[in-house]
Order: sequence, then C-alpha cells, then structure tokens
Amino acid sequence: MLHLISDTSTLIHPDLALEKGFHVIPLEVVINNQSFADLEEITTSELANQIRSGAIPASSQPRPARKLDLYNELLKNPEDEVLDLCIAHGLSGTYTSACMMKDQCDDPDRVHVYNTQTLCGPQKAMVETAVKMRDEGADAKTIMNQLDHMLESHQSSIMVRDFDFLKRGGRAGSATALVGKVLKLVPVAVLNENGESLSVIGTARTTGKAFRKIQEEIEKKLNPGTGSGYTLYLSHGDDLPLAQKASAWFANIWPEARIEINELCPMFLVHGGPGCLSVQIIKTN
Repeated sequence: MLHLISDTSTLIHPDLALEKGFHVIPLEVVINNQSFADLEEITTSELANQIRSGAIPASSQPRPARKLDLYNELLKNPEDEVLDLCIAHGLSGTYTSACMMKDQCDDPDRVHVYNTQTLCGPQKAMVETAVKMRDEGADAKTIMNQLDHMLESHQSSIMVRDFDFLKRGGRAGSATALVGKVLKLVPVAVLNENGESLSVIGTARTTGKAFRKIQEEIEKKLNPGTGSGYTLYLSHGDDLPLAQKASAWFANIWPEARIEINELCPMFLVHGGPGCLSVQIIKTN
C-alpha cells in the first residue's frame, strides 16, 4: 500500500485527512515561546484574536520526531511505501526536514518526499489528486509525474491588509511599509515559479483593484479563458466576507471555473495577518 502524508498547509484538519485515507501533520505556531500544533491546538480565529490583541507569533515546521515516528509506523509492512507531499521548499523548512527524517527512518528507499512548490489551495488539489490516483492503483512515480504536470498550470497570489506582516517577512522595507499603512494601500504578492519566495508586485487602493491586479498576474502566466477545467481557491485569514466578495468578482471573470473558499490555517496568519486573502488557481481536470 502507498501511504500519503502532507501538512496543514493543505488547510485540511488532520482528523478529516484520516477520514479521507491520508495523513496530515500540523505545522507549528509559536506564541511567547509556546508552540501550538496548527489546527489541532489553535484555530485561525483564536490566533487572529491574539494578533489583534498585540501578539506577535512565529511559525515553525512540523515536529521532526512526529514525522519520523509516522514514517516508521507506516513502514511496518515491508510491502508498503510512503509519499510525503510537502509545502513549497523555500517557504518552510518542512521539505528539508522531511528529507532528513527519510534518511533516518527504518527504510529510506520506501519513502518518497515531494516538494509541491506550492501551498494552500493548489497543494490541497495535489493531495486530493494523489489520493484519487493511489486509490485507483497508481504508484508513487506515476503520481509524482502527474503532480509535476499540475504545477505547470498553477499561480498563487496573496493580498495583505497590514504591511507589518510583509515587513517582518522581509518582503517590504520599513519606509515602504510606513507609506503603505499611511495611504491604506493593499499590497499584492505573488509566489515565484519554483515556489521558493513571495514577491510584492504592487499595491492597490481598493480590494477591487487588488483583484484586478491578481487577475492580470494570473493571465500573464496562464490562459484560463472562461476558467473551464480550473479551480480557483480563495483562502481567507478570518475574513469570510472578503472571500465571498472575491468569489463574486472572479466568477464574472472566469464563469466556468470552480471556485472554492477555505479558511487559512493559523500558520499563514503569522505571515499574512488577519484579513489576508490568497487567490490561487490550478487546472484540476
């Protein structure tokens, strides 16, 4: 049997993942030197409220020992293999850590660690595709080849409501952040081609103009046309009305696209802050 593993960057709770036949290991959120397992020990709204009250959280990769223990547990049957689909390398140390745990596990040759080069919605789509293919009898190599193909049709952008979060992540300088806050601009950042960094590509004065900028970035890379065959993932940081507004806006642009709204996991609020919104698209059929 091929066992599938991912992390809470998929926005899937570990309990729900088990019901669907795979494993999700939580990323970590750190507040005042105390670590919380993403989604298991802290919710998005709980973290958003703490941030609004002045907390400055940090994030961390899944606990390495937890991953190593899971690898070894799943390898007990000598005919079984493991495929671990990690959040984009460069945005997290998860992939590097997984490779280290693979080398330390009981049988490294039966563990495959895959860098999804993405996060959130598209990563969720890739995991769901892997589960479906696994259940239909596909092996790890065939699945990874399909995931490589999916990556060619994806693009990720995020809009942030507070420049301080971009400043902490090194994506906006102090002067830029100060001007942006004073003018109440909405910054828009884009995930680069190999999924290793986010870059601010502009600002907008309204959410509608931010949506337009994101549309332009998507159409630079892809040709979604009416959106047929694509899924648009709108993942919000404790701001469902913003996601719903975006859904209505993009439905007019790509009427045949499937649109899915999710709540970001707590770890992403560390970097985007309450009110952030990721807009991501990937071809799913």
